[in-house]
Amino acid sequence: AGRWLFDIGVRLEKLKGDIRRERTSTFVTDATTPNLAGALRDVIWGNGTFLTTKVDTSEWAVAAGGLYKLTDNVNLYANGFFFPEIRAVAFSSAGVPQGKYNAEIIKQAEAGVKYSSGPVTATFAGLYTKLENRRQVLFVNDGQGGFTERVNLVATRSYGVEATLNWRIVRHLHFDGNITLQDHKYTEFESLVNNVPTSNPAIVGNELERQPTILYNAGFYYDDDRFDASIFTNYTGDNFTASNNLIELDGFNVVNLDAGYKLNFGPGQARLGINVFNLLDTDATTEGSPRQDNSQSAGGTFFVGRPVLPRRLSVRLSYQF
Repeated sequence: AGRWLFDIGVRLEKLKGDIRRERTSTFVTDATTPNLAGALRDVIWGNGTFLTTKVDTSEWAVAAGGLYKLTDNVNLYANGFFFPEIRAVAFSSAGVPQGKYNAEIIKQAEAGVKYSSGPVTATFAGLYTKLENRRQVLFVNDGQGGFTERVNLVATRSYGVEATLNWRIVRHLHFDGNITLQDHKYTEFESLVNNVPTSNPAIVGNELERQPTILYNAGFYYDDDRFDASIFTNYTGDNFTASNNLIELDGFNVVNLDAGYKLNFGPGQARLGINVFNLLDTDATTEGSPRQDNSQSAGGTFFVGRPVLPRRLSVRLSYQF
């Protein structure tokens, strides 16, 4: 019995939400200039009238975990939770909720093994996550110089494995790394058009946008209480720019270098440090344009995206009392 540890919590809750959305009015300042963008021509303001609605539902939540001490160096564990949030709310122009209101539901489970012996500490785990009734809000270009709010009601699921390793190579030098492999996809996807849910089966089964299937971090770290240095890399795998999975961005590494020297100064300790971000000056695109969403295309003269920032050198002086 002394080898087992359990932890569990259960909660019953009543979710109530008061939703208010201000209406807008538009004044056209110039009705004669041809091809004038709406963002320059129109003045839009909140007019003091509101769409209002109330929603409520009852839900339950639970978090549970267990650990078994297999040996003095090996532990087996499992944990999970079920958690509701009051997010998936849509209502009509009359201020009436669209259909039956359901809370956003988050379910997650993890099971694995932990190992610690001498200079090595490691973990390995399997992961599962399921999300339902998620209200996904996007702000997308409207084609007239402005943008529009696009809302989708989605459900997703993801499973994968994760491993970590910390290895003390010598007294002051250690290696630290972790890796995550996952398979994720949309299981439901409904677009709200004029607050009316419209199923979009073409998206179901696609990978989530901007979510790679592999991530890892790895580096060497040295610290002898006087001099410290580290060099480490962060890898982001291939991922798609949008939910239609038409544009895939290549994975990339960003290598960072950090070093510092500490000296006693008065009642405290000062550290003079240097940091080099993106040491190898990696050139890559981290994401496409969220403002274009599924309308973004590739192969043209220009591609709108967010690049990895170029190599950057920083010098820092810090003081600890």
